[in-house]
Amino acid sequence: MFLALSLVAMVFAEIPITTWLLGHYLEPGIRSRAVSFEYTLSLGVGSVAVPVIATLHSNGIGFDQQFLLLAGAAIAVFVAALFLPKQS
Repeated sequence: MFLALSLVAMVFAEIPITTWLLGHYLEPGIRSRAVSFEYTLSLGVGSVAVPVIATLHSNGIGFDQQFLLLAGAAIAVFVAALFLPKQS
């Protein structure tokens, strides 16, 4: 239970951190567009996630395979982050 609460807290802590990073590193002229795009993308993905999981589960793809798919996606994001430019 402690681990689950910690992970949920980290997920909700990520939202203002992402917005701060966008506001800090982007030019003022595109800042509002980038933040609005981030929220629109987040809302769109969030609204599609539950029906997709339900459809996958009803088609015989259990939670074990779904977690492996999510782990693969997390690894892909990590590898992509390695290619981000270094701050000088």
